[in-house]
Amino acid sequence: MDHTSVIRFGILGNAAVYQKALRPAFERSAVAVLAAVGSSKASGAAHPLPTDGVPAITEYTGEGAYQAVIDDPNVDAVYIPLPNHLHKEWTLKAAAAGKHVLCEKPLGVTAADAYDMIRACQENVVHLMEAFMYRYNPQHHRARQIAASGEIGDLRLVRVGFSVPLPSPESNVRFQDYPGAGALHDVGSYGINVCRWMFGTEPTRAHALTANLPGTGADILHTISLEFPDGKMATISGGLGQAYRSFYELVGTTGRIEVERPFATPPFVESDGPLRLKVDTGESTREELFDDESQYDIQIEAFCSLINGHPEQAYSPEDSQRNMHVLDACAASAQSGATELVHGSEVGVLR
Repeated sequence: MDHTSVIRFGILGNAAVYQKALRPAFERSAVAVLAAVGSSKASGAAHPLPTDGVPAITEYTGEGAYQAVIDDPNVDAVYIPLPNHLHKEWTLKAAAAGKHVLCEKPLGVTAADAYDMIRACQENVVHLMEAFMYRYNPQHHRARQIAASGEIGDLRLVRVGFSVPLPSPESNVRFQDYPGAGALHDVGSYGINVCRWMFGTEPTRAHALTANLPGTGADILHTISLEFPDGKMATISGGLGQAYRSFYELVGTTGRIEVERPFATPPFVESDGPLRLKVDTGESTREELFDDESQYDIQIEAFCSLINGHPEQAYSPEDSQRNMHVLDACAASAQSGATELVHGSEVGVLR
């Protein structure tokens, strides 16, 4: 596939992230086009959806809709926003059909899932990337650059908070009885990812406390402590069904950096102007401003570039597997009440 190829996508499911963010992003894209959508909640034959002047989108409905999208010869890649326990199944099916996969976070329910997904995509010579859209905002790269420069001294602590209100959590798909349900595998995965990214290495131990939604086995609230090499630490708090909060703080030996609204951007929250990165060096303070760009647009561009042989903006599925190793340790800790070792930390340093 040459570097000018426009990638034709199929979507498995009709999730809110597709309706609110992905479909508009595809309509704006110069490197991708939405070719097909599959929905299991309706029945009927495939038919074109109205598209306001952009190329027609084929909608597959009812039982077999997801497989029909995968089998569509006009689809090069699939985006999977399905519930977490379905990520592995449909990634393996897409890979077997020779389709590239952009899969919502977390990549799987466990690190073992992630390994199987990576192996299947490698064996079928297709690309796999986790859809962690937040990483495509320049404020994060700038925060990491400042921390690495020594301007706040030696980075010692990362503190993260991310919670999202849900009016009726008991009826939300995130709390249905399946593996990987709950807040830890949802908003918790963001906090784990950003801590690993900012430190540039892997945690060695994890301790997690969770509170479950009554009547379910899925957590609605969690706190996580991560231990990194050289005495560095991270604390993460989050949940679903609490007041909205989204931030992280990098604390060094002489200063700190505050990053506002790092994980949720329009259309899921209203933009209140430029994003602010606040830097306190211990001797002076300043704010740096960043456009509130659509991270979904940039993510699609990065994945299409990867498919077309330009991986510079992409991040590896092996990194996603390392994130799953930490999630595994947190889930084990929540069950055991003990601090758990993070397996897989020997894989290497996060770029």
